[in-house]
Parts: sequence; C-alpha cells; structure tokens
Amino acid sequence: MAFYSWEGDTLVLSILGTPGASKDAIGKVRGNQLKVSVTEAPRAGRATDHMVRFLAGEFGVAPSAIVVVAGRMNVNKRLRIKAPTRLPAGIEPIIAWLVDQHGWPRKRAAMVTVTAVWLVGVASMLSFNVLRDVHPL
Repeated sequence: MAFYSWEGDTLVLSILGTPGASKDAIGKVRGNQLKVSVTEAPRAGRATDHMVRFLAGEFGVAPSAIVVVAGRMNVNKRLRIKAPTRLPAGIEPIIAWLVDQHGWPRKRAAMVTVTAVWLVGVASMLSFNVLRDVHPL
C-alpha cells in the first residue's frame, strides 16, 4: 500500500509524525507512511495543528483544506488535502532523490530533471530519424 492515494481532487496521506523536532520538514517514506517532523511539542493536539499549518504551506492550500481523518493525538495520522496546488518533493520521486542525495534546492532539482527529460526526449526523437527530410540549406 502506498503512503498516498487520490480520491478525485483530494489527496489522502498516511503520515508518521515526529513532534518536537529541530525543524519542520517532510522526510522520507517509511513503509506505507510519509515521515513529517514538526517543532511543536506533543501537547493537547498542538503538534498536529502545527503540522496541518506546515503542510498547508507545502501543498499550497489553506489550513482549512486539510482534514485530520485519524490520529489527531497519535504519531500515526491520516490526512485529506483538498485540491493541493503543488506537491512537495517527497511525492515527486526523481526530484526528491536529488534533493535528498545532493542537498540541492527543489528548484535546481526540478530544472535538472526537466532538462534531462528534454534531452532524453530529443535523443529518442532523433533516433527515429524524424528529421530525415529536413534540408536547411
């Protein structure tokens, strides 16, 4: 089972929360859960509220667009995110790998990925000799 699924335009996430961390961060996938660390201490659901606000920024939605379906007072959570406008690196595997392995900023990793895909596409197109009838001079 994957750590996420789509139900129409709603993203459903399985989260392994880590409260009291040194920084807010989306980590790696652990089994069928995405690890999310937050700085807030685990008191009376404050860490979960903080996580919702943090994830709202990461997914480009208002905090009200995120519903905690299960695990409000637990490290194992199930969240529903209505119509996210962007996806963090943890959900984009190639970009996530570049960010994690090389410490690159997300923008650089995305540009390298796009460039590599474009170059492979051009090489693939040329391998089929699609320009055989083009005579520029």
